[in-house]
Amino acid sequence: MNMKNANLVRAQKPQAGMLAVFAGGCCGTFARVGVCVLAGLGFSHPGIILAINLAGSAVLGFSQTYMRANHPHLKQFVTSGFCGAFTTYATFVGILATLAAAPWLCALYAAASLAGGVLCARAGQIAGTMARAKTCTKTRATSSR
Repeated sequence: MNMKNANLVRAQKPQAGMLAVFAGGCCGTFARVGVCVLAGLGFSHPGIILAINLAGSAVLGFSQTYMRANHPHLKQFVTSGFCGAFTTYATFVGILATLAAAPWLCALYAAASLAGGVLCARAGQIAGTMARAKTCTKTRATSSR
């Protein structure tokens, strides 16, 4: 590859990354709206937002571990794009502000969201590590034949 082509490839990578994040964000937003509509409880029901944020944490943990650097644009699509749009910090904080009149309920919701998010992300990381090991084992077995 000559120098001109190498510079062209480098110049295109940030644009591809931005496009991956944008496309993932569109998909994440659509998925979040879909979950809220299917649940039929509105777009800021505390139970739905908690479920979305916990599921998003698990997907984030899995994709961070499983994808590593093998597929940088797919990783950007899933982590920053999809998970960033699917989960929602702003609605979480809005729920906490609404629940502030009931301090125990507010603290319980915050603890469940934060601790649950960390636990789900860790479970996703473990699943991603196991899936990655399984994929690597299959790849090695196939290539040694």
